[in-house]
Amino acid sequence: MALPFSDTVDRTLERLRTAFVDTARGAREAVGAPLRPDLPDDDIPRLKSRIDACLEGKGGETARRGRAAELGQAYLSLSPAGRKKFLLTLARDYGLPREAALKTVDKWRAGKDAARALRRDLEPPAVRLLREFVGVPQGVKFVVDLRAELLALGKSDAAAKALSEDLRSLLGAWFDVAFLDLVRIDWRSPASLLEKLVTYEAVHAIR
Repeated sequence: MALPFSDTVDRTLERLRTAFVDTARGAREAVGAPLRPDLPDDDIPRLKSRIDACLEGKGGETARRGRAAELGQAYLSLSPAGRKKFLLTLARDYGLPREAALKTVDKWRAGKDAARALRRDLEPPAVRLLREFVGVPQGVKFVVDLRAELLALGKSDAAAKALSEDLRSLLGAWFDVAFLDLVRIDWRSPASLLEKLVTYEAVHAIR
């Protein structure tokens, strides 16, 4: 029997929260009190401090993934209103740093060795942040869901629309055809695979 759409979404969110728990351990001592569900204005500075910590990238790969997973957990703990404020903060305050990009372009035009800096400065910090999720369990699924919400917000907010377009390119690189395997799924496929299909398919009813 097919699951109701709302139940499927709830189960998907719960799987994401669970996947982030172990990865986020070790980052908790630096994040302070949890964000409140509706993300009131006086919580925004604490949210931005967490985002800034992720972007600084201190420590090794494990530490970076832990901070990213903790931020993902914080996002999933918010109400729909809180998630909207989270995404708008990310899109508006962590978009393309225009002044830094222009300075680097000027150096590049002057013939100075600025190619690496140019690539860095032309990538919005928000995209650099979400790139960290590629190594986090269920991280790619998380970014896909974020873009779905940004697409809806982008209908009325230019910054959200710009970030959703930037994520389109990022996801396109992650889902390059060279990284995919095409296999036929039928009733002889493993039961665990069929169960995942029923659980995660949020568009077509599967019996």
